[in-house]
Amino acid sequence: MRQKADLKEELVSIPNRISLTCDLWTSCNTEGFICLTAHYVDSKWNLQSKIINFQHMPPPHTGFELCKKVFAFLHDWGIEKKIFTITLDNAFANDVLQKTLKSQLALQKELDLIEYKEQVASDIGKSQLDTYLEEAALNLHLTTHMDVLDWCETNSPRFPHLSIMSCDLLSIPVTTVASESVFSIGSHILNKYGNLLSSNCVEAIICTRNWKHGFNEDDDDLFDEDSIVKTTSSKGASNVVDVEENDNE
Repeated sequence: MRQKADLKEELVSIPNRISLTCDLWTSCNTEGFICLTAHYVDSKWNLQSKIINFQHMPPPHTGFELCKKVFAFLHDWGIEKKIFTITLDNAFANDVLQKTLKSQLALQKELDLIEYKEQVASDIGKSQLDTYLEEAALNLHLTTHMDVLDWCETNSPRFPHLSIMSCDLLSIPVTTVASESVFSIGSHILNKYGNLLSSNCVEAIICTRNWKHGFNEDDDDLFDEDSIVKTTSSKGASNVVDVEENDNE
């Protein structure tokens, strides 16, 4: 599917990392679904939130099984090295998911650290951080409506690494609300079309709708009845993504 290919290319090409939210949902027909949403700053310095996966998740919903599922998603998108954080709810299985996924990705992060150390060791002169800290603080009375991402974009030629770090930090979601809001959409589709749609079709409809319209609450205005019916006779494309945890605990 072209839309997924375009999103995958965007996720792979941005220099900064990606944060995720992940949540589980049980539909009206008692089927389990897992939703992954990617949060990142794109090449135009806009904060983006994209549903990258809404897939059927049969039991058991243990932390280990969830980790296998998420890691498979990461591999499919090809962005294992770009994961920064994952935000989950407080279910016990999610604690296991977090710890297991962190260990799965540990090798990739260790390799990144080695590469970073080699790069820093080769740099000569004052660091970007030193230069940044020596500058005068901004006047808060004059910058009450300042867009931090605009500032990062403007100053990225002077502070390229610090700007990327800022993108990483500013894309971290504090709740799983983004993923949870998708469940009302999934409920709308399954309640209305039920057994007409395969789980792949449901995923394709929800993901492409989000990529086109974002997280719009006016569900009824954004569903094309004809296109959904046509989708039942075609294959649904899968969609996926990633995320990471900080090792410095």
